[in-house]
Amino acid sequence: MDAVFATMGLMRTEMRRRHQGEVSMSQFPILRTLAKQPGVSLGELAERLGLRPPTVSRLVDDLVARGWVQRTQSTSDRRSVALSLTEAGDEMMREGRRAGLLKLAERLSALDDDEAARLVAAAGSLRRAVVGVENERGE
Repeated sequence: MDAVFATMGLMRTEMRRRHQGEVSMSQFPILRTLAKQPGVSLGELAERLGLRPPTVSRLVDDLVARGWVQRTQSTSDRRSVALSLTEAGDEMMREGRRAGLLKLAERLSALDDDEAARLVAAAGSLRRAVVGVENERGE
C-alpha cells in the first residue's frame, strides 16, 4: 500500500507544483473534490474536507473570484447553493492531472519489461479488488 500512497503523493505534488502560487494548499482539496463531485453544497464540502463552513466559504470565495469555481442555486433546495468548477477550473485540474501522469510515466519508464508486466498485472488486481468486478464491467 505504501507504493499506492507514494504514487498518489507524486501525482498530487506534481499537480500542485504546476499551479504553485496560483492555488493554496488549502484550496487544492476543494478543487479536487469539486472535480470529482460537482454540485455539492458548501456544507457538504466542509464536511467532506473536515473543515468549518466559514473557513470553506472564505476559500471558495477566492476560487470564485479567480474564475475557477461557480455557485449555482441548487435544484433540490432553493436555499442551498451548488458548487462546481468553471470551464477554466476544470481545465486547470485536467492540466495538472496530465502533468502528474507525465511525471508518473517518466518514473515508470525506468522499469524493465518484466517489472512493467508485473506492475500492470498487480494494478489490474488492485483495481478489481478496490473497484469491484461489477463496476469494472460498467454494471
